[in-house]
Amino acid sequence: MEQLQLVLKRYHWVITLVMLTLIAQMVGRGIGLLIEGLLPAAAVRYESLPPQALTRENKNQVRSLNYYNIITDRNLFNSNPPDTSAPTTTAPTTEVAIGKLKDKAKVRGTIVGEGSAMAMIEVLEKKEVGVYLPGDLIIDGAEITAIQEDGVVYTQGGEQGFLPLDESDTGTGPRAGGPPLDRGRGNDHDAASADDGEVGVEQVSDTEFIIDEAELQNQLANINQLILQARVVPNFSGGKIDGFKIFAIKPNSIFRKLGLRNGDVLVSVNGVLLDNPQKGLQVFQDLQGQRQFNIDLRRRAENMSYNYEVR
Repeated sequence: MEQLQLVLKRYHWVITLVMLTLIAQMVGRGIGLLIEGLLPAAAVRYESLPPQALTRENKNQVRSLNYYNIITDRNLFNSNPPDTSAPTTTAPTTEVAIGKLKDKAKVRGTIVGEGSAMAMIEVLEKKEVGVYLPGDLIIDGAEITAIQEDGVVYTQGGEQGFLPLDESDTGTGPRAGGPPLDRGRGNDHDAASADDGEVGVEQVSDTEFIIDEAELQNQLANINQLILQARVVPNFSGGKIDGFKIFAIKPNSIFRKLGLRNGDVLVSVNGVLLDNPQKGLQVFQDLQGQRQFNIDLRRRAENMSYNYEVR
């Protein structure tokens, strides 16, 4: 008995280690059974694999090309990347544009600035020119979606179209946004000789003019015809609008009578800076009823100021 106790004391740590090992195995087996019960689908899926799936014979089996179609269909290796070389949007076709509105409306002018734009469009049926902004309806449900320097993009009946800038009224004048045709490179008084004898505006000095009140009010009251007498585009400096460049001025227009020449940049009217399209149009409309006003402009890098008196 004493000998047995001596053996137990001497090998106590061995017996303890064996007992702990047996207990750990029992606990591990129990946890395994518990997990197996919670995941029956995974177990079934695993057990359902055919035992011959990984045999040497199947490993070396020759497959047809169709067997590997799933790889190309799912593009697992990005073997068919999307084409990013060209934009996804497509410009409206000329056929769509001409077929929809060519006989109903004409774009007489556009003013495109940073964050703002407007177009002067003539609806032929009404025989009038109006100022339109993106989102406005032209005619027959045609809605303006964008205004560009060379025309207007619109949608009508679920289709997109483009109404180009019409050049018929200005002959050789450049389209909006293009380089202005400066016919006033020589003597400005010679350029205005075609207007000599015209009633309505009298030039009393190089920078001073007297305007007949009836003539001015008549011009400003008919804004639809006024905007057809010249082309105007924003002039940018340092990425911002610092005025509006005027060109393609008609010989007998009010702009010519006021001393303006092709290529002039109108900077301000009565001290109000012309730094966005809406302000530029509003300033000229506000001239109605005024007895005096002045226009600051830049001509071939030279700052000038014209003063006008209405009588």
